Amino acid sequence: FLTLFLRPKSAPARLAGATGALLVIVAFHISSTSSLPPLSYLTRMDKFMVANYFIYLVNIIFAVLIVRSEDAKTEEGKTD
Repeated sequence: FLTLFLRPKSAPARLAGATGALLVIVAFHISSTSSLPPLSYLTRMDKFMVANYFIYLVNIIFAVLIVRSEDAKTEEGKTD
C-alpha cells in the first residue's frame, strides 16, 4: 500500500510495480505449495497468500482508477 502514497502522475509506474509484484507472489505461492501434499483445507500459508492477493488486487484497482482519472483530465484539458 505504500505505492498509493506516490503522486498521481506516477500511477503508470505504480501499476507496473503492483502487477509485477502480483506475479512474484503467485510464483512464490506455487513454489511453496508444490512441496506439500494435496490438502483438502487451507493452510496458514494459503490464508496469508489469499490476503496478499486481495491487497495487491485492491492496489491494482486503485492504480487503474487513478490512471483513468488522469487520462480523463488530460483529454478534458485538450478539448478546451
